[in-house]
Amino acid sequence: LGVALLGMMQVMMFTVPLYFFAADEVSSEARLLMGWAGLVLTLPVLLISARSFFAGAWRDMRIGRVSMDLPIALAIMLTFTGSTASLLGGGSDIYFDSISMFVFLLLAARYLESSARESSLQLIERLTDALPTMATRIDGFPDAQCQTSIAASELRVGDIVRIATGDAVATDGIIIEGASDFDESLLTGESQPVPHAVTDMLAGGSLNLGAPVLMRVTRTGEATTLAHLRRLTEQALAARPRFAELADKLSRWIAPMTLLLAGASALVWWGIDPARSLGVAAAVLAVTCPCALALAAPTAQALATSRLAREGLLITRAGTLEKIANATDIVFDKTGTLTHGDLTVAAVQGLGPIETDEIIAITLALEAGSPHPIARALQKLSVAAATKTRVPTAHRLSLESGAGVAGEINGIQYRLGTRQFVESLVAHALPAGTSPAATLFLGSSRQWLAAIVLSDTLKLDAVASVAALRASGLTAHILSGDRRDRVASIADAVGFTATTIRAEQTPAQKLDYARALQTSPRSLIAVGDGINDAPLLGAAEVSIAMGIGADLTRLTADAVLLSPRLTPLVTARKLARQMQTVIRQNFAWAVAYNLIAVPLAITGHITPAWAAIGMALSSLAVVVNSLRLNGRLGFAWRS
Repeated sequence: LGVALLGMMQVMMFTVPLYFFAADEVSSEARLLMGWAGLVLTLPVLLISARSFFAGAWRDMRIGRVSMDLPIALAIMLTFTGSTASLLGGGSDIYFDSISMFVFLLLAARYLESSARESSLQLIERLTDALPTMATRIDGFPDAQCQTSIAASELRVGDIVRIATGDAVATDGIIIEGASDFDESLLTGESQPVPHAVTDMLAGGSLNLGAPVLMRVTRTGEATTLAHLRRLTEQALAARPRFAELADKLSRWIAPMTLLLAGASALVWWGIDPARSLGVAAAVLAVTCPCALALAAPTAQALATSRLAREGLLITRAGTLEKIANATDIVFDKTGTLTHGDLTVAAVQGLGPIETDEIIAITLALEAGSPHPIARALQKLSVAAATKTRVPTAHRLSLESGAGVAGEINGIQYRLGTRQFVESLVAHALPAGTSPAATLFLGSSRQWLAAIVLSDTLKLDAVASVAALRASGLTAHILSGDRRDRVASIADAVGFTATTIRAEQTPAQKLDYARALQTSPRSLIAVGDGINDAPLLGAAEVSIAMGIGADLTRLTADAVLLSPRLTPLVTARKLARQMQTVIRQNFAWAVAYNLIAVPLAITGHITPAWAAIGMALSSLAVVVNSLRLNGRLGFAWRS
């Protein structure tokens, strides 16, 4: 690009006098000198800057395909050959300035487009740069605490790591001692520090702003959250949206037609004015090159995806933004979606002969290794209660999604979950006086053991975000497995209508509700935590999984909401519609330009110089129009 720019400026210095002075005002010697200077200065542009076009054309020809690089390469070579022949023959049809300008403007458009695409990876690149190269491992924990400084790449699952104040987290893990505030802005886009305590998960790249903590490593290398986010981003960028596929098909059809049209024009003009046939052919090749068409959709998609990634919504599949723009309904889970999902145990009511410590120990055994917010709430309870009872080992664990978990401890069957789920094992009614606020129950094959009250808080932006989504034309629904009174309370606070609320829903019932919505000509967005909502997310046209709390390595959602806020969903709806408008504008511009310029080129009204300028500026116009989606008319410069 730099060579093309310098070459263009230098060639223009020698060409401008020929445009602005009459023929008798410039001597033949000066004209000859300027022509040869233009030839010499164009050669580096041809050999260096235009090399990518020639290489692309040659590669495609070898596999029997005609791409847009071929008309570009032919236009450059025809113009250069014709200009050189005219210079040697003493003619005036010299267009070396056109060649250098053509190459520069084309490269500039491609540079803008590639920069737009690469900006989507900047979030992950910044995170990678922020990861520390060294970590402090604690050997002999908990009996001894010998600190050893090792390379972060040498950490293994199960290692205990000390994260000092101001240190970045080297890999994924769970806090086992201490509490602190962490800056997760590089990962989620949120500037506010996030408090984390024992049993909370930490993602690599977070920055410790408070007291030192100890963390047990849970994932390393390619299994970490950061590594999976990189793969999702690269997957999204590699995929082609529907508009881009349409543009590719049109380009493959237009490129050979361009060659035929240029050849036919040259033959016709050979019979009319042989001296102009080569120039007309070059002009037709330049004008009809489908560069703007090929850039119309990918640039807009890359910029929209990049902007959403900065705001905390990672698009992982092609076509997701188009589907968001066309959706008619949006379905929310409650816990962890409309609410923070940071559940706490408000009360534990014993219903049997065992003490609270033993209740906690049994629940921890049944929830061992679970990433669900309920499991984390129970683990926090055990820490707060300083449980003295040894946590037993549960065998034959089984999870019934949306209902609870079952297992065997010391030969006794236990269940932890909804009332109906536990009641089917206990086989008799709840004892009188059971707390009406209880949402979680523990029972064995012998008797009821406990009723647990969980609490959660509504997200601050939930009301405004749902209202904005409704204003955009979406019908909002809640599908939750929680009790009716708790779901109704959240629904009233957010402003849902009674007809769009479903409580105490199993995953199968959520799926049936979604399918019932889809029987009419409606399109559904589903937002959930990616754990109990897997069937619902799988059935929806657009599935959005909530953030880092879910196991990203198992997510197959169309998008991942890394931010704890719901505002990025509103931005996505607005931006998706803007993207469709921009793409349509780009296509309309590219088609209109060709409809006007092609007849003018064929009839000889456009010289190769103006054809090159017009085509390149057409591509630039498409890219600049797409840049509006980035929230600023700018792009990332690469060193």
